[in-house]
Amino acid sequence: MGLAVYLYHYARHVSQPAYSDQADDLLDELFAALSGYLPPALTEGVAGVGLGLSHLIRNYFIETDESEDELFRDSDGRLLQNLNNQLLTDLHSNFPVFSLGFYLPSRVTTGKRTPQKDKLISQSLTGIHTTYINEKQAINPVFTNSVIHFLNGIYNQGMYKEKTRKTMKTVLTFIINYASTTNYYPIDTDILRYLLSSVEVNIELANRILAQINQFNIIPDNNTNMDIVGQSLQQYLLYPNLDIPNSFLQFTEKYVEDCIAESSQSGLSLLPYIGLNMMGVKLC
Repeated sequence: MGLAVYLYHYARHVSQPAYSDQADDLLDELFAALSGYLPPALTEGVAGVGLGLSHLIRNYFIETDESEDELFRDSDGRLLQNLNNQLLTDLHSNFPVFSLGFYLPSRVTTGKRTPQKDKLISQSLTGIHTTYINEKQAINPVFTNSVIHFLNGIYNQGMYKEKTRKTMKTVLTFIINYASTTNYYPIDTDILRYLLSSVEVNIELANRILAQINQFNIIPDNNTNMDIVGQSLQQYLLYPNLDIPNSFLQFTEKYVEDCIAESSQSGLSLLPYIGLNMMGVKLC
C-alpha cells in the first residue's frame, strides 16, 4: 500500500501515467491477498490498508461505485475484533502508534454514522482510558502522541464528548506524572506541542504540559539510528501540519544515494516514506 500511494503521487508529480499503472497492479495484488488473515496494525495490516485506501479515494487517484461505509465495512469489522489486544500490540511494536488513531478519524468524516463505527470509537476510548489508568510505567511518546491525535479528532467531530474529555484528562495527567521517566526525541516534543496547541478540552492541563515541555528528558537527535529515522519519516506523513525540516531532508537525500550505490535491500522499506515526504504528501 505504501508503494502504491507513492507511485500514484509520483505519476501525478511527473505526469507519467505508467507509474499509475504500476500502482494499479500493486493494489490488485494487495486486494487479492485480503481474503486471508491480516493483522490489524497500521504498519502491516488492516488499519494501514484502510488509511491508504481512504487517502487514494479522497485524492481522486482511484474511483469506486460503492459508498465508503460499504467499502470499509469489512475493515471496520476486523478492527473490532480483539481491540484491547491490539492496543497492547501497538504499544510494543517497532512503530508504536495507536493504529486506530489514524484510521478512525478518516472514517468519522466520511459516510454516515453507523452502529459499527460508533462501537469502534466507544471501545477505543474505553481501551485507551483503561490502558493509561492501569499502566504504572512510562509509555512511548510516539504512542501517546497518536492517542492525543485520535482524541482531538473525535472530540472535534462532536462524538462522545464527555467520554473523550474524561479520557483526555487521564492521558494528559499520565504525561505530567511520568514526564521525568519518559525518553523524548525532539520530534516527539515537536508533535506534542503541535497537538496540545490545538486541543479544545482540558486546556488547563495541556497548557501546563506546554509550559514544562522543555524540561522533559529529551534525547539529542541522532540521525544514524535508522529505527528513529524510520519512525520520524512515518510520523511526518501522518500529522497534517508537521513539516519535515531541511536538515532531515538533507540526510534523507544522502540515504537514498547510499541505497542506490550499495543496492541495499535492508533500507528499501523507507524509500516510499522518503519520496512521499519530499513531495510534501500527508496521509491524514
